[in-house]
Amino acid sequence: MNAARGRFVAITLLLALAACGEGEGARVEELLDSGAAVLPVELTAVDGLRDGDLTRARLDFRGGTATHLRLDLGVAYDPQPVLRDGSWRYEGPTGRAQGTVEAEHVRFIGGQGDGAQIGGVFLLVEAGRRRFRVRLPLTEVQTRAWKAGD
Repeated sequence: MNAARGRFVAITLLLALAACGEGEGARVEELLDSGAAVLPVELTAVDGLRDGDLTRARLDFRGGTATHLRLDLGVAYDPQPVLRDGSWRYEGPTGRAQGTVEAEHVRFIGGQGDGAQIGGVFLLVEAGRRRFRVRLPLTEVQTRAWKAGD
């Protein structure tokens, strides 16, 4: 009986901790030699289109008047969500940068007729070096037509 009670308490604590993490907003971290520093940016837009098993999403983060980070992601379903491709661009007080996106973890919810939601942990790579980490809770993708390069 004590073992069952111990498992119940452990599972309850894990679920409570997981629920706490879901309530956080999107976060961008700059990866430094000494660790990670949170960038003072806010997710301002998530737009995209779904076509069959592929959802294209564009995420815009802004901070102050001079900082802008844009991610373009292609998420496919095989049968689990996978990052098919991704690119990013950064403009900030320290200059400009761009590169590719790798996924540590991808989440997706939504059907053809429902509003899609995308989330996960994404690594932004510049010339082979991991530069930023984006932690994105499940976030609704607003349907909007856009073209790569806009």
